[in-house]
Formats: sequence, structure tokens, C-alpha cells
Amino acid sequence: MLEKLLVMIIGYSFGCIQSAYAVGKIVGGIDIRNHGTSNAGASNVTTVLGWRYGLFVAIIDILKGFFAVLFINLLYPGNVDLKILAGSMVIIGHVFPVVLGFRGGKGCASFVGALLAINPVFGLLNIAMIIAITLTTNYIALGTITMYIVCLL
Repeated sequence: MLEKLLVMIIGYSFGCIQSAYAVGKIVGGIDIRNHGTSNAGASNVTTVLGWRYGLFVAIIDILKGFFAVLFINLLYPGNVDLKILAGSMVIIGHVFPVVLGFRGGKGCASFVGALLAINPVFGLLNIAMIIAITLTTNYIALGTITMYIVCLL
């Protein structure tokens, strides 16, 4: 039980790293949550500040999911349940960060990062699918929704 609590705290802490908020403040002098879609995520940064900043935020958010799961794998090698718990907590920390009054992003990039660490092939296929659908339709939300549906199957 103590190890699960530790994993939850570690995962949530990684999730609370809010790159979209930081980029909004540093680059635009704004609280990104007060613009565009009103969330602290890569897609909103892309809409408000441009694709270069959005891509930067997406990479940071992917990496926080990836490294949280990787770190838990170093602490508890081969324990898939704890890796999944860590990844889930990264997403919860991203969506509901205590440091921003529980108003964060949607968690897609953090989910992709955790997925990459748990199953790299499936993670890469999901990234390719999001990119293909987004470039084809020009709607990142459609790529994200499709990814979630495919992951449920």
C-alpha cells in the first residue's frame, strides 16, 4: 500500500509540471487558461501562441508522462500495474494541478508519454495516428478523440 501511495505522489507531481502555463507567462505574458479554449495544454498554446510553442509544450508534456513511468520502472522494475498507476496520476496531475487551482490541460500529451514508456510501439502508433488525422482534417481534437477510442479497443 505504501508503494502505491508513493507512486501516486510521484506521478501526480510530474503531472503538475505545467509547461503551457509557463510558456504562456514567459512568451506571451499571459495566463494561457484565460485565452483560446481556456485550458493549460499544448493545443491551446498552439491556437493562442503558434505551432512552435505548442509543439514545445507538447514535447515537455509527453516527456513528463514518459519520465514519470520510466522513474517508477526504475524503482519497481517490471511492475506494470505501478507503471500504469504512475501514468494515470501524471494525467490527473496535468488535468487537475494543485499549483494552478486544479485548472490544467486535457492530458493527451501526458497520456501519450506514459503510453510510450509502458508500450513504445503502441505509443508511437498512436502518435502517428494523431499526426495523420490532425494533418488530414486540421482538427487536433479529432486526432485525440480517435486515439482514445483506439486505446479502448
